[in-house]
Amino acid sequence: MPNATPHPLQGRHGARHHPGPRLPSSFPGRKLSRSLTTALLAFALTPLLTAPATATPSSDSVTHPANPTEAGALATSRTFGKTSAFSVASPDLPAAGASSFGPGTAQAQAAPAGRVVIVGVPGLEWSDLDEARTPNLWRLVAQGASASLSTRAVPPPDRGITCPTAGWLTVSAGQRAGTASKGCPEPPQPEPTPQGGATVPGWSALVAHQAETGYNAQLGTLGQLVTDGGGKVAAVGPGAALAAADKSGNIAKYAPTPAALGDPTPYNLIVLEAADLADAWAKQPLDEYGVPVSLTPAARQEATKRADQQIGALLGRLPTDTTVLVAGVSDVTPNAHLHVAIATGPSPDGRPYPHGFLTATSTRQDGLVAITDLTATAIDVLDLPAQRAVVGRPWRPGGTAPATPSGTVTELADEDLASQVLREVRGPFFAVFVTIQLLFYAFAALALRRRRTTTHRTAPSAPTHASSPPVQETDASPAAAVPTSEPTRQTQPAHTPDVTTSSRSQVPAAGTPDAAAAGERTSRETGLPSSAEPGVAATNGGRLPSSDEPGRRPTNDLGTRTAAEPGDRATYGSSVPPVDEAGVRVADDSDARISRTEGETDDPAARAGDDADDAVARAGDGVDASAGDLEEGGRPQASTSKLLVSVQIVAVVSGAIAVSTFLAQLVPWWSLPVPMVSVIVTILAIAGLITAAAFAGPWRADVLGPLTVVSAVTSVALLLDVMTGSKLQVNAVSGYEPVTGGRFYGFSNIAFAIYATGTVLGLAGVAQWLLRRGLPRVVVVVLCGLYGGFAVFADGWPSWGADFGGVPAFVIGLAVFLILLSGKRVSLLRLALVGLAGVALVGALSVFDWLRPDSERTHLGTFVQQVIDGEAWTVVGRKFGAMIGVTVGNWSLTLLSLVALAFLFLVLARPSRWGASALGQAYRLAPTLRAGLFGALTCAFVGFLMNDSGIAIPAMALTVAVPLTLAACVRALQLSKPTPPAPRSERAEPRRAEA
Repeated sequence: MPNATPHPLQGRHGARHHPGPRLPSSFPGRKLSRSLTTALLAFALTPLLTAPATATPSSDSVTHPANPTEAGALATSRTFGKTSAFSVASPDLPAAGASSFGPGTAQAQAAPAGRVVIVGVPGLEWSDLDEARTPNLWRLVAQGASASLSTRAVPPPDRGITCPTAGWLTVSAGQRAGTASKGCPEPPQPEPTPQGGATVPGWSALVAHQAETGYNAQLGTLGQLVTDGGGKVAAVGPGAALAAADKSGNIAKYAPTPAALGDPTPYNLIVLEAADLADAWAKQPLDEYGVPVSLTPAARQEATKRADQQIGALLGRLPTDTTVLVAGVSDVTPNAHLHVAIATGPSPDGRPYPHGFLTATSTRQDGLVAITDLTATAIDVLDLPAQRAVVGRPWRPGGTAPATPSGTVTELADEDLASQVLREVRGPFFAVFVTIQLLFYAFAALALRRRRTTTHRTAPSAPTHASSPPVQETDASPAAAVPTSEPTRQTQPAHTPDVTTSSRSQVPAAGTPDAAAAGERTSRETGLPSSAEPGVAATNGGRLPSSDEPGRRPTNDLGTRTAAEPGDRATYGSSVPPVDEAGVRVADDSDARISRTEGETDDPAARAGDDADDAVARAGDGVDASAGDLEEGGRPQASTSKLLVSVQIVAVVSGAIAVSTFLAQLVPWWSLPVPMVSVIVTILAIAGLITAAAFAGPWRADVLGPLTVVSAVTSVALLLDVMTGSKLQVNAVSGYEPVTGGRFYGFSNIAFAIYATGTVLGLAGVAQWLLRRGLPRVVVVVLCGLYGGFAVFADGWPSWGADFGGVPAFVIGLAVFLILLSGKRVSLLRLALVGLAGVALVGALSVFDWLRPDSERTHLGTFVQQVIDGEAWTVVGRKFGAMIGVTVGNWSLTLLSLVALAFLFLVLARPSRWGASALGQAYRLAPTLRAGLFGALTCAFVGFLMNDSGIAIPAMALTVAVPLTLAACVRALQLSKPTPPAPRSERAEPRRAEA
């Protein structure tokens, strides 16, 4: 699921920008929404609002713009810390911190303090720096703090890059901005004024276009703020004029070169454009999208050298107390890159930037900042009031960097390399992954069908006349693999998962009126057809079994059917209990161990657990050679058993791939000789290690053993990751990519889908283990609720997961699991109450985040402010549109989801010719699987409705849930004791009415 660049079908250069619909300013719901929300918050939070931390930005601040998402194929990216409420896949989301910074009116602000020089070098990458070729930049790296810069702004059509003009406009507004033209137009040449200043031509058109981008960037915010405070602004170069202009497009002092600027001392804000890379790039031939092709290495090196000389010419004339902020403000390549960010001089807290990495609360990552943070840093250093329109956060000193400039440059260049490799490998990886999953489902369906067909062909025939004795278990059963002292028992059909009747249930003799009444009751309880007439079993949806001997119904001496076709409900969970001569149900494996004394249990999960224990004990560590796996003469048919084992292993590996895409970040694969091959090999190797752990211990013999191990690793790994800074999700194949700036911390939508699915399925496996060991059901439900509740809390807590749309989905899915686990039914009323609880929880977390200091807010608190400002309808509408767009446009993910569901419910769950009733057998041996599977699917479906990643969420959830469920089903088939097939029955005699 994806966060960063295009996934499977989005294309290597990023998704096309499709701004969402924007409600007119006169929309009547805005005033009503603002008034009601303000009143409710004031009433409910009055005690909290008295604390200093509750201060909110003044109402006369600039209104915070909406945060639109860009529909991406598998994208789950959200703006780092500042994504909109339901963001998932949007490279276009603003950076974290899109909330207001606080009051910022012109009348109340103080004069600027200090001096800031913004040096913009469009296209400058860390790989461009060299000690000999760029000595001035090299010296700045040694003196100050450095980071990779995500420059994501509003891209041109069909290109996921930031053009130089868009980058400069974004610096001006502190919010993502762009131009209306196709391709990358050069910045307009400023028109000089007699006073030494200049005016940007076409400024009004640029301002008007921002309302169409969905971000509503307020151009001129930076220059206007300094000017209104009494400060002086100067710009050097056409691009710098865009960044330094006030809201009217005017610059008080403009110079085409650093030399023409004169003495820089009087100015509080100086913006310098070193445009040599951009100028050289603009001269390159255009591609089909109107974007210049890449520069040659020699041309890049020469242009970088000239830019460094310009920078040195200005730096030598600056006072020592000047804060210098260097930024590669845009791309000058057809593909997006991470760029250079360097800060020297006084930081926002007054202390000099030390040598090390930069960070910001917008990214929460050492060595990673966003272009919108550049504007916020300049405002903060000048001690000007923060503006709500500025969505970035100030650059702060971060973690320790390598001691030498060369080490710092190399490490940051590797980050860009990793990002580029991911952009190249993500699309093919998911395309191949989807294809392999589809093929595997087809292969698994054939494998299951082969087992069923083999059983039908080779199993011995059952007695066909009423006087024949009941079928006895033979050495072909799983018991034959392990010596046992248990006496030979009558073979009997297993119970369906839903049948919870006591092991001591009395069954009337077949063929009596009481038997007919009992059959009707059984039919009502199980949903299977009644079997009132002697010998008619409720199998295969009421279909009469076939036989090679027409004219007879197979019955035993009790008048009850003794055998069924392998794969039907009589074989893998029939509701028709066997009876002895006295008409009493014969105890099954679990009943044999349940004491017929006061205190015996009728718990179906406990009985199923005993069934599983007994089957596991007989099967041992290997695969059993059941009656269905025998050739003529009693020889085991090894090929079939090996095929099932192969299906199980591949299924577990497939289920482990999702979490392995994150754990692969523990290995520096980008530094290996062939990075693209290295990342794929690393993912497969880690998935193999997880699979080995799943089969390494005694749990491998349990139906839910491998499923529990893989799910637990998935849940715990991602939980620990968000609690420690989300390091594993940055530049991960299923995580978020800093280049696109969609999200930088917390749970992306794709990570959430994987995390929630692993959590619910893992709890199902643990619950089955606890119930089997006799722990009371209520205690098991409480324990699962405690961990599940903590997992939900971690998903929504602003300092950890910071996930808005995932919390309600997670709450509902977890509740469905717990309700089913407790033995209760899931009703619409319960679902509605749980849904309200989920909304209340995420609302409380959002309000808490909104009450925190402005610089610490995430997009959760931002959404609260958007509700107050009347922007919430715009956000919700845009997210819904993105969800529809991703679902409709991502046919591969939609196909994968449909095939996975069809395989689950039409192959595994139905005793048709396409496969045995494997899912029913798994439910019988491990009833908690049903609760976990339905809980995970519910969570995925609600997440699909509430997040803008659309179909990507259920698609990734199913890539975890379905393969692991298949592995459990295969193990259940290996532990099953199918009865031999019955001969073909004759046509039923017509009744009088029919005659």
